[in-house]
Amino acid sequence: MPAHSFAILMATTRVTTLAMNTAFMFAMAAGVVLSGCASIPEPVSDPALVSVMADARIEREDRQSEVAADIRCIVVANQFGDIHLRAGIAERIAYHAVIQRIDIDLPRPEIETLTQNNCALLQVRIEGQHSDSQQPWNVRRARVDIAIAVPPGVVVDAHSDVGSIDAKKLDNTIHARTLDGDIQLSGSGDVFAQSVSGAIALTARGERPDRRWQATTVTGVIHAFVEAQVASLTASTCGVIRNQFVSAVIGASANGCHASYLGQSDAPNVVLRSEHGDIEVFRLEP
Repeated sequence: MPAHSFAILMATTRVTTLAMNTAFMFAMAAGVVLSGCASIPEPVSDPALVSVMADARIEREDRQSEVAADIRCIVVANQFGDIHLRAGIAERIAYHAVIQRIDIDLPRPEIETLTQNNCALLQVRIEGQHSDSQQPWNVRRARVDIAIAVPPGVVVDAHSDVGSIDAKKLDNTIHARTLDGDIQLSGSGDVFAQSVSGAIALTARGERPDRRWQATTVTGVIHAFVEAQVASLTASTCGVIRNQFVSAVIGASANGCHASYLGQSDAPNVVLRSEHGDIEVFRLEP
């Protein structure tokens, strides 16, 4: 990996994320086995896990449940904050949520779980929530950041609005969509990432020349860390393209902007597109 590695590109991690990961891994270590998606425990109500800071109420909620063996996908919808995806164990979903109500008298956000068409759905909802989902979170009534351990082999579909989405060393196929939030994914699985203005950073893990990546954004920047053996790649933007692959061909895209090609350009494995943001492609040596 280059000296200006992916870690340098990532934003400084929130203090709440450290607390989230610690509590989350503790909950996973407990290994509580439940009886299925329909049997979800009540939210944690231990007063020790609740603190009041000014007018904001901070709560933490941990749950885990078994999922049926025929579950093929997990859909995570959280328009009120960040989504952190982590590798879990087979036939089980676990999550840790940090919930902050802007006012203690406002309704508590609820995290719904259900199963539809061989997919497990996890959705954050607030009673009477505003119809405009594109508001900045600080004018809404709550913020919810959630970390989820997903079983291996299932397709993950995660979407947020202003919140970010990240996955670390996750080998599942991932579909990630945000409006303004950043997307940061690493793993060996196929990735489909889309944002409006959020930055997208993808890091390959393991040697898989046939991996499929698609990253699309309007004004966000794209950073792609790709193994040296990648089969084919194309990048296009009206911004600036920087490509560490010396064999890459520089040309023009269909709209007259900049383009960079590596390998077959008619059906490339890795597709990076930004309308106005810069694109950087880094070569990872074996």
